Amino acid sequence: MLWCSHCGRSCSSYVTDTSVSCGECGKILVDLTHRKKTSKRTNKEEILASSLAIENCSEDRNGFCAVSHRVEMSLAVALIAVGVGTAYYFYVHQKPKGCLDPENFKEFKLVKRTELSHNVAKFTFALPTPNSVLGLPIGQRMSCRFGTKANVCVGKFWMT
Repeated sequence: MLWCSHCGRSCSSYVTDTSVSCGECGKILVDLTHRKKTSKRTNKEEILASSLAIENCSEDRNGFCAVSHRVEMSLAVALIAVGVGTAYYFYVHQKPKGCLDPENFKEFKLVKRTELSHNVAKFTFALPTPNSVLGLPIGQRMSCRFGTKANVCVGKFWMT
């Protein structure tokens, strides 16, 4: 099958001693009457070799190779798919932002206070929303400020 540069269709080709023509519109695709014979091939062999070369790289109406268009289009589609896949991966797997601000103190509601001993207590605080994340790295201390406006106490505590 050849791609006819005249009618723009894939067509069966007719091979004669001097040319290869389109089976749809009759346009001559390869004309060998004007070529000088440089090899010991017969006209028929040269026409068949030329038609095979045309089949491998058939031209469209503008003279561009249709095979290269398919390769470029496939490459473009593949690159777009990789880009969309990468963007989707980073969008889905992004880390949720923590509700702590390292520069400013934030207020959290005290939900529960449990006495563990005479000088140790366990405090449970509520986060702003049920889906909120504290955002404190493992093994880090947290600075807490508590007390009245006149008597403020700041302490560093380990998270458990």
